[in-house]
Amino acid sequence: MNTMKNEQEILEAFRENPDMMAILETIRNLGLKDSWLAAGSVRNFIWNLLSDKSPFD
Repeated sequence: MNTMKNEQEILEAFRENPDMMAILETIRNLGLKDSWLAAGSVRNFIWNLLSDKSPFD
C-alpha cells in the first residue's frame, strides 16, 4: 500500500493524473459562480491510489 504523508503529496498526485486535471480544468472552464468537486470523488481518488488501484473506477 502506498502512503501520502501530507497535503503537498495529495496535490502532486492530482497534478500528475491527467483525468483528475481534465475534471478540474472542466470545472474551472465552466466559469460557474459556485461549483465543487464532491468529497467522495476526492476520497475515492486518494483511496484508490493508496490501494494501488486505478484512481478512477
